[in-house]
Amino acid sequence: MKPSLTILSLFFAFVFFQCIPAVEVDPGEININFSDKSLQHVVDMADRQVKDSLLAYLSSESPTIRYVALKGFAAMKDSTVLDEVAVLLDDPIEKNQSLAAYTIGLMQSKAGVKYLTNAFVSSDTVSARRPPNEWVLEALGRCGDLAVLKNLASVKTFLPRDTALVNGRSKALYRFALRQMVVPEGTKLMFQVAMDKHYPPVARLYAAAYLGRTKSITFDVNESHKLLKAFTQGTEQEKLFFAQAIKRTTDSTSLSLLKNKLPIEKNSSVKAQILRSLSDLPYDKIKETFFDALKSNETEVNITANDWIVEHGVREDAFEYYQMAKDTSINIFSRVALLSAGLKSVYRLDTVELRAINRALRTVFVQTKNPYVKAKVLYGLAEFPWNYRFIKRESVGSDYKVVQVAGIEALDQLLRSENYLKSVGTYRKGMKGDLSKFFMEALESGDVGKRAVAAIALRNPDPEFRAYVTDTASIYRMKMTVSGKPIDIESHNEILKTIAELKGTPYEPISPVYNHPIGWAELENLDKDLKVVMTTTRGDIEIELFVDESPGTVANFIKEAKRKYYNNKTFHRIVPGFVIQGGCPRGDGYGSLDYTIRSEFFPYNYDDAGYIGMASAGNHTEGVQFFITHTATPHLDGNYTIFGKVTKGMDVVHKMNVGDEILTINIGKSR
Repeated sequence: MKPSLTILSLFFAFVFFQCIPAVEVDPGEININFSDKSLQHVVDMADRQVKDSLLAYLSSESPTIRYVALKGFAAMKDSTVLDEVAVLLDDPIEKNQSLAAYTIGLMQSKAGVKYLTNAFVSSDTVSARRPPNEWVLEALGRCGDLAVLKNLASVKTFLPRDTALVNGRSKALYRFALRQMVVPEGTKLMFQVAMDKHYPPVARLYAAAYLGRTKSITFDVNESHKLLKAFTQGTEQEKLFFAQAIKRTTDSTSLSLLKNKLPIEKNSSVKAQILRSLSDLPYDKIKETFFDALKSNETEVNITANDWIVEHGVREDAFEYYQMAKDTSINIFSRVALLSAGLKSVYRLDTVELRAINRALRTVFVQTKNPYVKAKVLYGLAEFPWNYRFIKRESVGSDYKVVQVAGIEALDQLLRSENYLKSVGTYRKGMKGDLSKFFMEALESGDVGKRAVAAIALRNPDPEFRAYVTDTASIYRMKMTVSGKPIDIESHNEILKTIAELKGTPYEPISPVYNHPIGWAELENLDKDLKVVMTTTRGDIEIELFVDESPGTVANFIKEAKRKYYNNKTFHRIVPGFVIQGGCPRGDGYGSLDYTIRSEFFPYNYDDAGYIGMASAGNHTEGVQFFITHTATPHLDGNYTIFGKVTKGMDVVHKMNVGDEILTINIGKSR
């Protein structure tokens, strides 16, 4: 349903008439105390998603009860309760007004627009309703249509000092952009906000994120010069987005000048983004920059360079890569990347270089004790299709889950690579048949990781490959592997997605049912000065937990930490300028325990480095895996539970590499 012109007109009427009477504020306060059994009961209703019972609490006399009931609906993202939730846009408590707006935004229903616009224009934009206005505007970015976007982008009277209004507008335009809804006037406005230091930090950050992440917009010479100046003067969070934006400039000079910033930049996430922004420049102009990065002792810089050399390596330098890989002072992951790049560019069977590089990679696989290095070697070996038997044999015979899974992923990569057709010729059909059988066996193995990646491999669109897996018997075998148990939820949904694609039917994922009550004993009488110290192989990370905001998640994290579950678990995933992720019992990212916990959402944003969130394969599929952000990641807002923030030790977070371990997690006062 589209909002009427009258509603849209009302929404923007405040621009010209900013003298609306203030709403009387309830003197009551929200007071979270999880020793209160009645409060626990309401949160339990939300956790169980008992919708009818929870609705009654929206009209409670207690603002705290209304707040926790609203949070339950935020997690559900259920538009069928839109009318009831919208009533709380007029709640006497600002925090509840903000949460109601946030909840409506997460519903992503066009029907929410009328409620949000009415709530906005009925408020006093000067005093009591300022914070809710920010969340109302952001929510419009999640559920509004093109007319709302154009109206919002055309407002001229928001002043930099109108903090909530300009923050909310920047967030809204960013949300629209994430939904692939962009208009020129909106881009012009966000460029202006990002460049102007008079605007508040939040507004500028979201404007910078808009410019950095909106791939459909490009920048001319004048704009690129301004972006470069903004990069020089920006915060660490803003710099990363400005560097992203400069990649899409039409001015090569700005990219060259950005390259000059690399030696003087201190933040490793920003350095990694500079490298990514340079990655599409002519190889000869940037290869020395990336060669230097391959030797860097900064993890994010090193990983970014590794990815580049594999992607952009050239035939002429293949032997140079081979020689560089002999330098044992270079990180082992970089040496594997160099060999992989060499193998990828000399795929011909009869070359001396190919045999030497292939032998060197196989030697690394045999000699290394590090399963994550072994996994990287398998991906590298897949650049030469005739390694497929070696990859099968060594991955199946490995004791490491991460290697077993990597073998399947590598073979899937092999079948989809350009080198495949160039190398195997008439043998390609037999190889496809052999690997389709291998993937089906992995699907039926009972191993969650192998099942998940095998399901993805079976979605290979190649007609010759699909001929082996689209018959009735194969589809039936796939269906028989699905049970819906909490521990298998990710792999089972991948299988269902594969079945749907192969049959040409709609994909309907399994939603986890309630299976794990909140451990209230962990939260009762918690010390107000509670600190968590995560000791890792790279150093200590101190964490503040958001108990009031994410009680179910925090209770589970504390429980698992106290019973030493996290001891010696690895960080299996490092994405430069994004996150480090750990806590998987298998070490490959596909593991969980025999339960899932609920998602928990509230008006917080991933607008800074160091936020701690729960890894997820969809709403309410969280378990024990978590991540820590390297930098601001606002595209995660409302999709991944935030349950804490790093208060000390971000330098340690930036040093983390794949395979580094959590040694212990100490729950108690700060040391």
